[in-house]
Amino acid sequence: MTFKSIINFLIIKFKDFIRHILFNFRNFIFNFIFNYKVYSSKNINHDGRKFEIKGLGFFFSIKYKKLKGDIVSATLISSDKKYFLKIEFVKNKSAKNSLEEETQILKMLNFKNCQSAPKIINSGKLNINQLNFLDESILKLLKNKNLHEVPYILLEYIPNIDRKINFVDVLFSILEQKGLGVFHGNIKPGNLKFDKEKNLCILTNYSHATTLDRDVSLMSPKNFIKWCDNFDQTQNKTKDRNFLRNLNFFFRSLNLSSLLYGEAFKLLNTTLYRKQVTTHTKDGIYHSIDNNIFYISGIRGLEKRNQLLDKIKFMPKEKVLDVGCNAGLLCHYLYKRGCDVTGAEMDKPIVHAATMIANGLSMPIKFIHMDLDEQKRLPEYDTICLFSVIHHTKDLKENGKKVANSCKRIIIECKEIEKGSKPVQNGQKEKNSSWIKNSYWMKTSSWSYKNEKELLNGLQSLFPGFNNIQKIGAADRSRSMYELRK
Repeated sequence: MTFKSIINFLIIKFKDFIRHILFNFRNFIFNFIFNYKVYSSKNINHDGRKFEIKGLGFFFSIKYKKLKGDIVSATLISSDKKYFLKIEFVKNKSAKNSLEEETQILKMLNFKNCQSAPKIINSGKLNINQLNFLDESILKLLKNKNLHEVPYILLEYIPNIDRKINFVDVLFSILEQKGLGVFHGNIKPGNLKFDKEKNLCILTNYSHATTLDRDVSLMSPKNFIKWCDNFDQTQNKTKDRNFLRNLNFFFRSLNLSSLLYGEAFKLLNTTLYRKQVTTHTKDGIYHSIDNNIFYISGIRGLEKRNQLLDKIKFMPKEKVLDVGCNAGLLCHYLYKRGCDVTGAEMDKPIVHAATMIANGLSMPIKFIHMDLDEQKRLPEYDTICLFSVIHHTKDLKENGKKVANSCKRIIIECKEIEKGSKPVQNGQKEKNSSWIKNSYWMKTSSWSYKNEKELLNGLQSLFPGFNNIQKIGAADRSRSMYELRK
């Protein structure tokens, strides 16, 4: 380590120390002026009493929030760290939403399969007699207010993690919710959690959230950031037009322009894309996405195949399964064609990423985690799409039967010679697997036909009962598209 690098390291540490001091000082001033206090369960003896809610029993640690001399809410975490409970006694005047309004926003996000919002387990109202697990002094205050019942919401608990959240993940979550018609409205460290199983940022606490009209939902990220700044300035009456002002102590630089490609958000550095394993190319990216919302450069787009797909007839609400959907490009196309489309992918991170991308584009598309090799049978579909995918499964013959037994039509893209491989799901080395880029890959199936006629005969054998084959045309990468019917 050179002398210059040591000096730079010390400067960075000193700046972090000053930021920490300033942040704590700001909190002290805020608490002093507004009498904002949090009471921890460490100071409350609730004797390990059990809280029962519709058949679910828990022991909780409790925190109370007091604002300007009034107890406004209590938050509780179950002892098994699975559930988070919030109870509102009085609406927080500093918040935009009551707890019931916050619950309605979360219910909408859950209904739309939002990946970046916590899941509601239960919600409703509690009778004051059900709150005997609270501190006696708190109960006395509530009874003096003549409160008979109070609203509550029970959520999945997202624990804090030690590592710093990548800001690109925060922005990805904000943009997903934008596409679903919601702006969180209170982006600060305490409201950011990282789900290490899903590899994405969860936005919590929707007390300041607002619903968006469609024009705002469809804005480009660049324009939406400007909208957020203006909204925050108007809503909170601040001089600083920066909706991320509360993060400045925690992120050394918030250069938002570096996260954009033109007006679109760059997906490449999100944790989901860094964790996904779907192809062993240089960047590990398969699908290219280039619209006014999202951008990433991969090895395949849909431009050439769109011309062929335009020739194929799809019925309104036709049930279509896209096997090996990756980021969902074909699903986007089929959704625009009026299909009821489901995307299936064996890589969990890309399933979450595809869902967030579709949500961010305001496209209600279902994506599922599925490995065709592990499925005993498939649900019924009108059409199943197999675009450069069937040879990437281990049991070609058996998987061909599964597909043939589950649909009326198959649309397949392939060529005369195919050699398949797939990543090992548990990340461990298996027999006949080799390390490529960032994972172990195993060889799967292959075929080699001398000409197209032999290929068509092979497809008829692969999918029993599908004898009516029509060539749609030549696609890219020396592949052709075929439509097969029974």
